[in-house]
Amino acid sequence: MIYQTCGAPQNMGHYCDKEVDAWHQEARIATDPAARKAAYAKITSRFLADGWIFYLFHPQVLIAYVDRLEGFTQRPDGLVRVIGLKLK
Repeated sequence: MIYQTCGAPQNMGHYCDKEVDAWHQEARIATDPAARKAAYAKITSRFLADGWIFYLFHPQVLIAYVDRLEGFTQRPDGLVRVIGLKLK
Protein backbone atom coordinates (compact mmCIF):
# COMPACT_ATOMS: atom_id res chain seq x y z
CA MET A 1 0.00 0.00 0.00
CA ILE A 2 2.79 2.47 0.80
CA TYR A 3 4.33 1.79 -2.62
CA GLN A 4 1.20 2.06 -4.77
CA THR A 5 -1.23 4.62 -3.36
CA CYS A 6 -1.48 8.32 -4.15
CA GLY A 7 0.87 10.36 -1.98
CA ALA A 8 2.15 7.32 -0.05
CA PRO A 9 5.52 7.80 1.66
CA GLN A 10 7.36 5.17 -0.39
CA ASN A 11 5.58 5.62 -3.71
CA MET A 12 8.84 6.37 -5.53
CA GLY A 13 7.22 6.24 -8.97
CA HIS A 14 4.42 8.65 -7.98
CA TYR A 15 1.76 6.22 -9.21
CA CYS A 16 -1.71 7.56 -8.47
CA ASP A 17 -5.03 5.89 -9.24
CA LYS A 18 -7.94 6.66 -6.91
CA GLU A 19 -9.68 3.40 -7.82
CA VAL A 20 -6.57 1.41 -6.85
CA ASP A 21 -6.48 3.40 -3.59
CA ALA A 22 -10.09 2.34 -2.92
CA TRP A 23 -9.24 -1.30 -3.64
CA HIS A 24 -6.29 -1.13 -1.23
CA GLN A 25 -8.64 0.19 1.44
CA GLU A 26 -11.12 -2.57 0.62
CA ALA A 27 -8.38 -5.20 1.08
CA ARG A 28 -7.13 -3.53 4.24
CA ILE A 29 -10.48 -3.71 6.06
CA ALA A 30 -11.49 -7.17 4.81
CA THR A 31 -11.18 -9.94 7.38
CA ASP A 32 -12.17 -12.72 4.99
CA PRO A 33 -9.12 -14.03 3.07
CA ALA A 34 -11.21 -14.57 -0.07
CA ALA A 35 -12.37 -10.93 -0.02
CA ARG A 36 -8.79 -9.72 0.43
CA LYS A 37 -7.65 -11.94 -2.42
CA ALA A 38 -10.40 -10.54 -4.67
CA ALA A 39 -9.39 -6.95 -3.87
CA TYR A 40 -5.71 -7.68 -4.55
CA ALA A 41 -6.68 -9.43 -7.81
CA LYS A 42 -8.30 -6.17 -8.97
CA ILE A 43 -5.18 -4.22 -7.98
CA THR A 44 -2.96 -6.70 -9.80
CA SER A 45 -4.99 -6.62 -12.99
CA ARG A 46 -4.85 -2.81 -13.07
CA PHE A 47 -1.12 -2.75 -12.42
CA LEU A 48 -0.40 -5.33 -15.10
CA ALA A 49 -2.52 -3.36 -17.59
CA ASP A 50 -0.75 -0.11 -16.68
CA GLY A 51 2.67 -1.72 -16.98
CA TRP A 52 3.51 -0.59 -13.47
CA ILE A 53 6.02 -2.21 -11.12
CA PHE A 54 5.54 -5.00 -8.62
CA TYR A 55 7.96 -5.81 -5.84
CA LEU A 56 8.26 -9.58 -6.09
CA PHE A 57 10.50 -10.04 -3.10
CA HIS A 58 11.68 -8.41 0.07
CA PRO A 59 15.42 -8.38 0.55
CA GLN A 60 16.73 -10.06 3.65
CA VAL A 61 17.75 -7.46 6.18
CA LEU A 62 20.47 -8.13 8.73
CA ILE A 63 20.10 -6.04 11.86
CA ALA A 64 22.61 -6.16 14.68
CA TYR A 65 21.93 -4.76 18.14
CA VAL A 66 23.18 -5.15 21.70
CA ASP A 67 21.47 -7.28 24.36
CA ARG A 68 20.70 -4.11 26.31
CA LEU A 69 18.16 -3.03 23.67
CA GLU A 70 14.53 -3.50 24.73
CA GLY A 71 11.42 -3.29 22.62
CA PHE A 72 12.85 -4.14 19.20
CA THR A 73 10.63 -6.24 16.93
CA GLN A 74 11.73 -7.30 13.46
CA ARG A 75 9.04 -6.41 10.91
CA PRO A 76 8.36 -8.49 7.77
CA ASP A 77 8.77 -5.46 5.49
CA GLY A 78 12.36 -4.95 6.67
CA LEU A 79 11.85 -1.36 7.81
CA VAL A 80 13.39 -0.56 11.17
CA ARG A 81 11.01 1.24 13.50
CA VAL A 82 12.73 2.87 16.44
CA ILE A 83 9.63 3.96 18.33
CA GLY A 84 9.50 2.53 21.85
CA LEU A 85 13.10 1.29 21.98
CA LYS A 86 15.09 1.58 25.22
CA LEU A 87 18.56 0.71 26.39
CA LYS A 88 18.76 -1.07 29.76
